[in-house]
Amino acid sequence: MFTRSPNPKLHTKLKPHFEPASIEPFTISLKMQKDASVKLIFWYLMRVVSSSAPKVDGTQMPNEDFESEFVSAREAVKRMSRPDQKNIVKLAVDLVEKSMATTDHKPVFN
Repeated sequence: MFTRSPNPKLHTKLKPHFEPASIEPFTISLKMQKDASVKLIFWYLMRVVSSSAPKVDGTQMPNEDFESEFVSAREAVKRMSRPDQKNIVKLAVDLVEKSMATTDHKPVFN
């Protein structure tokens, strides 16, 4: 993706540059909790190489009661029920598509 995050190998002076394997979050969001605490959420972009790996039981937090599954990026946008999270996922799709359109890489969205 295009980013302003520092790259020790490039002297970009914080100008946007293409980072093919960024390890930085593309955005961060805050969510107020019922107990007045704040939940800080880091959002990352990643490419799934294979969705055939077996699911590992016991990796969810005790308060998580959902089943996870892999879906296409556009399908993920459609499935998001909270408008703020839907906007973040749409932003991610747009960011990847824009980055791919300006490089030799092609998006793998279906």
